[in-house]
Amino acid sequence: MIIGIGTDMTVTARIEASCQRLGNRFLDRIYTPAEQNEAISRGRRRIDFLASRFAAKEAVWKAINADRQAVIALNEIEILPDPSGAPKVTLYGSALNAANAKALKNWQIDISLSDESGMALAFVVFSAP
Repeated sequence: MIIGIGTDMTVTARIEASCQRLGNRFLDRIYTPAEQNEAISRGRRRIDFLASRFAAKEAVWKAINADRQAVIALNEIEILPDPSGAPKVTLYGSALNAANAKALKNWQIDISLSDESGMALAFVVFSAP
């Protein structure tokens, strides 16, 4: 059963500008330390990685918090590649509590990411059996 769907599109230049203007304040507010390390490992594609993760976090937030009842920080949503390279979502804190409350701890998040021509797109399905 689908509980929620979320989508988001982010302009890569906006993320790059935030990184330049706010530096670590922006990075720490949005990304987990593991995501920041993964972004660094991407070299020249660092900003593309950060932009796609920003879109993904927004899409996850929308999927699990459509009723706007929970206060969820974006750094409580982590999207890292699994061993095959596919994006995997891990929730912490209030994000995890919100998901568990909606699906009684028996949920899954499917995610698709894409980036092209200065844009990053994410689509998320939050579901439970």
